Amino acid sequence: MPEPTAPEPTVLVADPDGERRAATAGAVREALPDATVHEAESLAAAREALVAAVEEDREAARLDAAVTEYDLGDGTGLDLAEHLRGVAPDAGCILYTATTDIDTASFEGVLEYVPNTGADTDQFAAALEAAALDNSHTAYPLPEDEAGRLAALAAYVDGEAEDRAGDALDRVVELAAAHFGVEVASVNLIREDQQDFLTVHGREWVPTPRDASICTYTILEDRTMAVEDTTEDPRFADNDTLREMDIYAYLGANLRTPAGHSIGSLCVYDDEPRSFSAADREYLSTLADLVMDVLALANDGGAEP
Repeated sequence: MPEPTAPEPTVLVADPDGERRAATAGAVREALPDATVHEAESLAAAREALVAAVEEDREAARLDAAVTEYDLGDGTGLDLAEHLRGVAPDAGCILYTATTDIDTASFEGVLEYVPNTGADTDQFAAALEAAALDNSHTAYPLPEDEAGRLAALAAYVDGEAEDRAGDALDRVVELAAAHFGVEVASVNLIREDQQDFLTVHGREWVPTPRDASICTYTILEDRTMAVEDTTEDPRFADNDTLREMDIYAYLGANLRTPAGHSIGSLCVYDDEPRSFSAADREYLSTLADLVMDVLALANDGGAEP
């Protein structure tokens, strides 16, 4: 299969004025020629478009940036920015408006305010590129080639491959749980803004936000990451999701493609703090390699050369 390419940026333009909205959408296409641009005439329409995309097609739900007028008729651009923090937390947001009488104390969550005077298109283009491509506004660290990593994930793991790999992956997590003497082990995928579970031994878990996931940090490591006490680690001490999932100790091993992209982790969890030896790390890393072999076979040999 051909080597995956980085996904094209997706931008939402929200403005109740059709003529002005079309002009803004044109400015987006001029600044980002490869962008897919969606338009919404209100706050409700913008929310509905995102909900429909999430329910019908995860790839279509990917959003890199939103450009919004301040007054959306049924709400404000700041309301849209707050909504995006929940459904697309790593999407940039630009308040692009001629309105000046705005409560600047409410700017939390808005990446940048750009006056829509039609005079400084360079400022708008620069802000849009930063919002859509830099990803510097995320609440968690990103790999250097996050776009390439997401492209590799999309190419390497699809629904059919997941189904074919299911039984074999179930056996791998059973082995991991038995070896470490824990109740729970899982194979996780780190998508753009959430963590999905390919398989879980010992629990029934639903996807979690990426910013609540330990694995979003594991994929930055070379092979494995251990957290002996999540309540003592400053990255996770205030993480209510981990408390709800009863995760107090964690060991994760990267699921790395042949081209070097980490698409997720094989993990074991304990409900009380514990330490992990070098041998523990090596064993889980070996099982993670086995997971990748299983996924490659399920996907006709793998998506990367």
